[in-house]
Amino acid sequence: MDQLLTLITFQINNFKSVSYSGAPLFITAIVWFLLLGLSFCIACLCCCCCPSKKHGYNGYVYALTLILLIICTIAAIAGSVVLYTNHIKFTNSVVDALDSIIQRGMSIFRHLMSVWEAFSSAKNIQVNHVTLPTDLLGTIDYLDEMIKGAANMTYIQSMTNKQAIYAALFPVTFSINILAGVMLGFAFIGFLCAILGLRCLTNMLVTMGWILVTGVFILCGVFLIFRNVVADTCVAIDDFLQHPTANSALDLQFLPCVSNQTVQFALNTSVMTTKSLIAMDNQFIENIANHNDLTPDAGSFYYNQSGPLVPLLCDPYNDDLTDRKCGSDEMELATAAQEWKKHICEVSEEGICTSVGRLTPNIYNQLTIAVNMSISLQQQGPFLADLADCSFVLDTFKDISKNHCPGLRKYSYWTFVGLLVATSSVMCSVVFWIFYARERRYRKYRKKIHY
Repeated sequence: MDQLLTLITFQINNFKSVSYSGAPLFITAIVWFLLLGLSFCIACLCCCCCPSKKHGYNGYVYALTLILLIICTIAAIAGSVVLYTNHIKFTNSVVDALDSIIQRGMSIFRHLMSVWEAFSSAKNIQVNHVTLPTDLLGTIDYLDEMIKGAANMTYIQSMTNKQAIYAALFPVTFSINILAGVMLGFAFIGFLCAILGLRCLTNMLVTMGWILVTGVFILCGVFLIFRNVVADTCVAIDDFLQHPTANSALDLQFLPCVSNQTVQFALNTSVMTTKSLIAMDNQFIENIANHNDLTPDAGSFYYNQSGPLVPLLCDPYNDDLTDRKCGSDEMELATAAQEWKKHICEVSEEGICTSVGRLTPNIYNQLTIAVNMSISLQQQGPFLADLADCSFVLDTFKDISKNHCPGLRKYSYWTFVGLLVATSSVMCSVVFWIFYARERRYRKYRKKIHY
């Protein structure tokens, strides 16, 4: 069985296809770090090597830097708010989509284990000490190993990928949640320090902003890659729904589809087991329960059976394993247990009927167990067929495309916009803190000279 993977998967090929989209932001982070660092070095050299000069004060420049600083601060605050609100919604959308696929994977696991339990139980069924044919028991043993292995693979892969996705998602989520608050507080505190002329604090915040903006631009690039992985996955899902192809590369990345050969083997084994169980019941009914000439010398075959004949079960399959219509004198499996109750007799301590009836309570239970198992095996057929044609994958994709992808696209876009706006605004604010602090110093110096 193919591996069960999840909606958002960081496979190497998929990662390579979108990793380049974050390059501009990584380059921006490097350029910003180098340029501002170089500017700091030049400023230090000028302060140490050149005498301090008081340049002329320009009121227009002072007003312009103040206005730009206010605009950048407001933009940083707005970007942080947009980032925080939309990122929460984006995270919830990712978790909902992931849980949807995990639940489907676990549903497959439970169904496979149900099939395995049904076949395992069928091996132990006896009707008056008669069991299934030896060759069929061997076939069931082989099939049981296949089913159990597939179910365990599905469960293990499902849990592994769930942990992998959460491990990749929640560090980013935690970082962005913390970052939204830090950016908001950083922009506001820096604005106050610059306005109040707290030179030492402003210089310290400029240095912190230099490092913070560099890191956030890198985080922007990482989130952009993450967003593009999600967007590409949704595009691939939409394309798959328009042009579905069983066992395509996409469906194998999401949910397991069993090969037709394996499913057909399981279906054939199910049909053969059902036919054998029905044959066991019918043989007992025809040769023992409905036999009127048995005497106590017949041993366990005789239990004083009498009364109306017990109806035979309908075998729903032909010898070539195709569907078969029931005859008028045959009884449907679903009604067998209720109908057979009419033929139960009261028994003595030795198990001999003391009233009219052709089935002892013990025999009735054995026949009913075989019938119920036949019904259970029949009910597993549609599930196995769904695994083969991957129709359940289409249903899962339709659910994701309709209920999850719109939210993933929308909230990931606005999360990225908020992150980029907040980062760019803080970057500009750091620059304007420097210019505004300088203009404020010059303005203060001019006032001292003038007065």
